[in-house]
Amino acid sequence: MRRPGYGQQGTPVRLTCNHFAVTLSRGMDVAQYNVSVKISYADDPNDKVLVEKGANRRVMDKVRAELEKKLIFDGENTAYVLGDLSFGDKEMEVTLDKAMGASSSSGGPAKKRRADASSYKVRIKFSTKVDLGILMRKEDLHLSRAQDALRVLDVLVREQAARREYVLLRESYFHQSLGPVKDVGEGVESWSGYHASFRPCSLGLSLNLADPSTTIVIKPQLVHEFLAEYFDTSPGSIRADHLTRAKRVLKGIVVQVYTKTRHKIFGFSDEPASSQRFELKEKGADGTFRLNSTTVLQYYQARYNETLQFPNLHCVNVGKATRAVYVPMEFCSILPGQRYKRKLSGNQIRRHLDQARLLPSDRANVINSGITQLLSNSSVELQSLNVKVDSKMMSVQGRVLPAPLLKFGHRDVPVQGGRWNYNRDTVARAALPVKEWIVVCFNRKKNPFSHQDVSRIANQLKECCVQKGMAVENPGLVLVEDPSFSEHPGWERVDMMVAKMRKNNPNPGRRPGFVLCLLPSKESDAYAPFKRLFLTKEGIPNQCIAPQRNPNNQYLTNVVLKMNAKLGGYNTVLTSEFKKELPKLSYAQTMILGMDVSHGSPFSHTPSVAAMVGSFDWPRITRYSARVMAQSAKQEAFANIPSMLESLLKNFKNFQGEKGCYPQQLIVFRDGVSESQFESVLTGELQDIIKTCEGLGIRPKITLVVAQKRHHTRFLPVGQQKKNVEPGTVVDRDVAHPTNFDFFLCSHFGMLGTSRPTHYIVLYDEIGFRPDEIQMTINNLCYTYVKSTTAVSVVAPINYAHLAAKKMKNFMSLDGSETGSLSSAATRESAPPVPVLPELQGNVANTMFFV
Repeated sequence: MRRPGYGQQGTPVRLTCNHFAVTLSRGMDVAQYNVSVKISYADDPNDKVLVEKGANRRVMDKVRAELEKKLIFDGENTAYVLGDLSFGDKEMEVTLDKAMGASSSSGGPAKKRRADASSYKVRIKFSTKVDLGILMRKEDLHLSRAQDALRVLDVLVREQAARREYVLLRESYFHQSLGPVKDVGEGVESWSGYHASFRPCSLGLSLNLADPSTTIVIKPQLVHEFLAEYFDTSPGSIRADHLTRAKRVLKGIVVQVYTKTRHKIFGFSDEPASSQRFELKEKGADGTFRLNSTTVLQYYQARYNETLQFPNLHCVNVGKATRAVYVPMEFCSILPGQRYKRKLSGNQIRRHLDQARLLPSDRANVINSGITQLLSNSSVELQSLNVKVDSKMMSVQGRVLPAPLLKFGHRDVPVQGGRWNYNRDTVARAALPVKEWIVVCFNRKKNPFSHQDVSRIANQLKECCVQKGMAVENPGLVLVEDPSFSEHPGWERVDMMVAKMRKNNPNPGRRPGFVLCLLPSKESDAYAPFKRLFLTKEGIPNQCIAPQRNPNNQYLTNVVLKMNAKLGGYNTVLTSEFKKELPKLSYAQTMILGMDVSHGSPFSHTPSVAAMVGSFDWPRITRYSARVMAQSAKQEAFANIPSMLESLLKNFKNFQGEKGCYPQQLIVFRDGVSESQFESVLTGELQDIIKTCEGLGIRPKITLVVAQKRHHTRFLPVGQQKKNVEPGTVVDRDVAHPTNFDFFLCSHFGMLGTSRPTHYIVLYDEIGFRPDEIQMTINNLCYTYVKSTTAVSVVAPINYAHLAAKKMKNFMSLDGSETGSLSSAATRESAPPVPVLPELQGNVANTMFFV
């Protein structure tokens, strides 16, 4: 969508922004070449040698010197040359000093190859010309040719960072020199850095520079020192059973051994150094070779006169699966700058977040320091492209949108600072009375809850429900697990509890209307099987909590809000929603959709989960139901839009009663897609939505909005850099896109650190929203999140889609033993199978079970 204009509503406010103005004094052509770098070995060409990461950059440095040209290389397969080379296609032979050793064929330590150098074949082929002059014309910055030119500048900055041996992560750069190195615990540390990318905006070209907080790297130390810290033990106490986990953490990590050569860790030996044997090829007095069996301990004593300090430790295998090479841990040094790719523990996350939070004023100082560093590193190269970057942050114009009136209790409440409370009020509409409900407690072994404790907590919650307007009777049954069961598997504990419930049910043959479940912690292994059973088999609304022995009123109120929403009530509604005064939404039957895909960790093959939520209680826009399906790992595009959307549309119609009809308008909020995926969303997902509607004989007007949270634009109030921007701050000028219909909105109150605005892009709009209408609508939707008494940072339907995907991900099991059948017969050795998620029972399927 092209921008139809600019918003006018709200109080004008002046802001500073972490964008820096960029100017070009004159345009020039840059030649783009495709590059292929291949290794030519000095000996066996079929033998694979571990090549140090970044060797291709050193190869291209040699090529640059030989060609005597200004050459910019992206580290993979593209190079840019200022001016033209004298050829269009050429192969070159480049020789580098050998930087890495290779594994020997014996089980002993690695030996250097006979060759002292490695030879590389480089093929350079002309691709196209890139016109940097297009960046001088603001009206052309949205064109694809401008993106090609921006990539040249981004690659230049990235290359300068690579030369300084920074850790590169897309357009972010980290190094020990860029800020304090902080210990996160368990053998890892955080490095500071910055993000830098050139962006088109309404004011022209800008450099977006931000501190992306930190990245986590493994501490540079000896392997046994890392493992001692990781397992919280002494170096000499590292056990054999530690090594399975250790291999998952360290496999692929580069270490430098005693010969100063570098190798990747493959795994660990089966035996300690004192007893791990291998065959050593030795030459006898008669000139013949024979194999002698020796231990690693004996080898190091005989060959290097080294006495191992920890002979009881297993060795590091720096060889291959078919050719092991064993080196004692105390002779393997982990090289600096290697990212830690495992999931952080709870303690590590807390320490990392505490270190990463920065007040706006502190963040401004870091950004100013970062631009000074970047300009210092890249000034010569930028000048060669006639590029000048201002060293002062941009000043931009914003507006603070008015907060909506909220209706709860018996009054309309004005919201101050994006926050409100229920201290003296009731919910907007209570759910149906809760007459028959059961309380179960999965206990802890240490300091367990007594029956009296659980009954007291249940009664306190019941009283809080009544105070907030819900009709809740006393629980009909309270069951407390014997603490000795805490060591049983979670699914077994749940089965035993359900059997106990059925045996003691005061109303045999009748299902309870609600079940409250007390867990010993949020990470309890009983949580997932409990949810799975009660949502997919029992079909009973439920709420899991992990309370303190004496929970406070705020905690209980938060639980009541979730209960009321799950049971069909309304906590808060917009006054304009209640009075049917929402622009565009209140005058035609409208469904709001939220779409999100939740992926596993970056280095896992866990199937992704796609979730779609839809409102169904028009003219209100507060209640949603969800449809969730699993799909291939890392697949961002929705694979099953028709089945999910058709179900939601039918639910919308059925909820209206006998005369119900399908919605006349769809407002779709899509999360998690980048700019490069916009085209596929329009040609794929949007078309699937249209075809699904047409299949039901309808064609509603559709508006499609993408919400982006993973960007690096930040706003700071002028003259008040110790404070965050006000909730409702919107920016649709200056640093917004020069032509596209987009804006930045900071809808929430930032208590810690610096507030991150959400970037909204209207990709498609048949409804015909004016800028003020869509901005106010989105800001209002951030006040309808049922779990919170604050405005949230992104529209509620996207939050709900994320919660639904996360909740259903608990039901997945790759072996299919507990969660349903598999859609593929693939084994663990092949691609991971995609599970078929179990269906929710009818009486919970259309509730807000996910909050």
